[in-house]
Order: sequence, then structure tokens, then C-alpha cells
Amino acid sequence: METALLLIIILAGAAVRLYGIDSPFMGLHSFNEAHYSLIALNFFKYGLLAQMDELGRDFSTTPLLPWMIFASFSVLGVSELAARIPVVICGVLSLPVFYFLVRELSGRRVALLATAFAAFAPLIVYFSRNVQLESPATLFFLLALLLMARRSWKAAFVLFAVCVAFKTSMLLGFPALLLLAAERKALDFRKMRNAAWLAVPFILPALWYAYGIAAGGGGNVGWYFGRSGGGAVAIAAAIAMALGNLPTELGAPVLLLAVIGVQRTIFEKKGRRLAAFLLLWALAWYVLAFAYPLLYLGNLYYDYPGAYAFCIFAALALSELWDFARQLAGARNATAAIATTVIAISLLGIIACVALGATKWPFSEEPFQSAKLVREMNTAHAPVLVDLPRAMFYLGGDPAYIDWESEEGGIAGEGGETAL
Repeated sequence: METALLLIIILAGAAVRLYGIDSPFMGLHSFNEAHYSLIALNFFKYGLLAQMDELGRDFSTTPLLPWMIFASFSVLGVSELAARIPVVICGVLSLPVFYFLVRELSGRRVALLATAFAAFAPLIVYFSRNVQLESPATLFFLLALLLMARRSWKAAFVLFAVCVAFKTSMLLGFPALLLLAAERKALDFRKMRNAAWLAVPFILPALWYAYGIAAGGGGNVGWYFGRSGGGAVAIAAAIAMALGNLPTELGAPVLLLAVIGVQRTIFEKKGRRLAAFLLLWALAWYVLAFAYPLLYLGNLYYDYPGAYAFCIFAALALSELWDFARQLAGARNATAAIATTVIAISLLGIIACVALGATKWPFSEEPFQSAKLVREMNTAHAPVLVDLPRAMFYLGGDPAYIDWESEEGGIAGEGGETAL
């Protein structure tokens, strides 16, 4: 029964993530979708170590995700669907990994409930199918947590290193991993050979950035370091936005249950260690709102890894309500009531996911129509000025004949005259 329910949850979650997977790069955060797809497209000309995007040679992130997209392009052809397939696969695989992790932490019932919430939470669904670094990075983060929960700490550190190689800011999850290691008594850091493993997560990104500097990457190796600041007002706005988005990101019922779960777990003596671990996991990502408030205001996916932890809190609360309902109405009635509640929450999540998946870029479709027209006219591949990596992707992506201009600009031909 448990296996059947888990399979149903995973298949339903996969179906939601596949909704609109072939749609153009015109939705929420489609700038990034085209950015990473553009790099993968240019691998065909420049090779797998040359990340060429809308700004030219790019060393600001490792090429792991673009390599995955390139492999998909090589098999399926260049398309939006092919670009999203690797991200969706990582997002779907995260569900069973998440289930087994929660089962290690809190048992089978809580694991099933948490996985059901994660399968349909709008934030998790959307960025499990959006061409971003979050989905693959979080898959390896969950794998690292699972192995640490099972006391396979060396493998956990290696997988966390891969996680950080996808996205450097995933280092914010390192304290949670270490707290879990301490709780499970997985390793003794007082031994020098064990303490040396603390450096493992830094190795792959350090090697890539060193390669970037050696290859003349210069400023864009440390792209984020020049974007800190914004002041107290920006920080307050970023925190307010993050808190205000939670009902939409998790769904109001899941958020309400999560708040109850946090309160109950903190004040339950046996659950305090678990609460500390989950809170560190859930809240670590908001550090970015203090360090990079202006970036945080423009990016809704920074707290994506923490959404999974909130789903665990919600599951803990609903599991406790289940026990209370059994005392009041009996096991059969309680099970029916909880099942109805989970189905209703899932349906609300699916509706929100579909609505979010249908969200269009707030600009007109003209840049994409223009890109198509310029590509048809520009048979000689003369230099073309375009706006946004989306238009560049549809023009074929090659920066040898495409220059980038700000979003306020339009698509223009050589010499500045408009192409339409």
C-alpha cells in the first residue's frame, strides 16, 4: 500500500511538472531559461569548456547544467522541451529521494505526507521544470542529506560537493548537513583526517573558478561579489517579499500546517533536534536576502531548497492531527478525513501550478517574432543587435554575430536600424 501510494504521488508530481514543458521561453524567469540553454547551444560551436552566453565567455557558474542540456539537445534536438527535460528529471527524482530522507528522520507516514506536499507545492513544481540550477543542485543536496542520515558521511560529502558545483550558494545548506552529521553521530571532526573532508564541497567550484581566471575570465568569475548592498530598505523589502510569497509558493494550507508543525516540534522535547535541523535547512537561504537584497527581490527561486523542509513541518503537523482524529472518530474515519484533506490540498496545488505555468512574460511577444524575422533575413550571419538571451536563443545563439543590449532596447539590424 505504501509503495503504491508513493508511486501515485511521484507519477502525479511528474505529470504536473511536464505541463507546458514545450512552451516558449516566455514565462516567469525565462531569462535564465534562455541563458543556460544559450550556453548549451553554443557548445556545438565552441566546445564543452567554453561557456558562451549573452555576454560572451562566462565563468560565473560551472557548466554542469549546460552540459546536461547539451546532452539533451544532442539526443532530442534543440528545443525548449529538450532544454527542460534534464531539469524535470532531477525534479521528479527529488521526490523519492525526499521520501526516503524523511522516512529516515520521522517515519513512513510523515514521509508520505511530506512527499505529497512537495509533489504539488507551486514553488517546488515550477522550479523543478524551469531551466535553472536549483533543481539539479537540490537533488544532490537531498541525496547528501539522505546519505548523512544513514551515516554514509564520505559519500554525503562527495554528493554535497556536486550540489555546490551546480550552484555555489548551495553552501548555505552546509550547516544543516553538519548538524545532521552531529545528530546522527556520523563522524568525529576531532580527528584530522575527518576534519579534512570539510574542504571537499569547495574543491569543484574552486577548480572551475581557477580555470576561469587562468583563461582570462576576469570579472565575471566573481559575478555575485559585485552585486551586494542595497541598504536596510532593500533588505526589509526582500524579507517582506519572501514572507509574502510563502502562501503562494507552498500553498496556504501547507504553510498553515508548516507553522503549526514548527511550533509543535520546537516545544516537543524529543523533536527539538529535528526542529533545529529543519529550521536551519528551511531558513538558511534567506541569508541571501541580507547579502544580496536587490537580487533577491528579482529572483523567486532562492528559497527553493528550503521549501522541502517546510513540507516536512507541514507533514509533522498533519500526522499529529491524524492521531488526534483517531482518538475522536476512530481509525477508519480519521484516515478518510486525512486522505480527503491531502487530496484537496494537492488539487489546490495543482490548480496553482497550472496557473503559474501559464504565466506569460509581462512583455509582448514581439521580441520573439522579431527574432524569428531577423533570423530569416540574416542568412549571411552578419552582426545583429538583439535584446535578451531569449531572442538570442531563437536567433541561433552564436555571440560571434549577435551582440547583447539591455531589456529596454529593441531588436535592431547592423547600424542600428530596426529590423521590422
